[in-house]
Amino acid sequence: MREYDVIVVGAGQAGLAAGHALRTTGLSFTLLEGGEQPGGSWPRFSRVAAVRPHQVFPRSAITSAEAVSDGLAAARGLRAPGLAIPGRRKIGTWRGRGARRFVDVRRGQPALRLRLQGQHYDELLIGHDDAAALAARLAPVN
Repeated sequence: MREYDVIVVGAGQAGLAAGHALRTTGLSFTLLEGGEQPGGSWPRFSRVAAVRPHQVFPRSAITSAEAVSDGLAAARGLRAPGLAIPGRRKIGTWRGRGARRFVDVRRGQPALRLRLQGQHYDELLIGHDDAAALAARLAPVN
């Protein structure tokens, strides 16, 4: 299993820029992208509405990583702010039970749940077709 110093979630314009900047630091990093290709698989409305910030955090911030079979059902709480198409898509910030979560999930797609410590979000719930493999790669080493 490969270890990384930094994980960048999202390989859109900002994520790729973060990766470019990280190349000069000597830190090991990986870019995680839920779309089929890097460079921005997001609909224009979500970028304009600013509900999908790119997340950059140190590997050491991950306290747990797990795959969930139904990301849409796992996204619970109140939107604050966020967008939802009932039964199809959730994206943005969800709050509930003392936690602030960044959510980006679709119907029928598994998701990667990362629990974080000391970061802007307590949890990330990101839809990804191979969530189990990502969870295995990103699970903290005790």
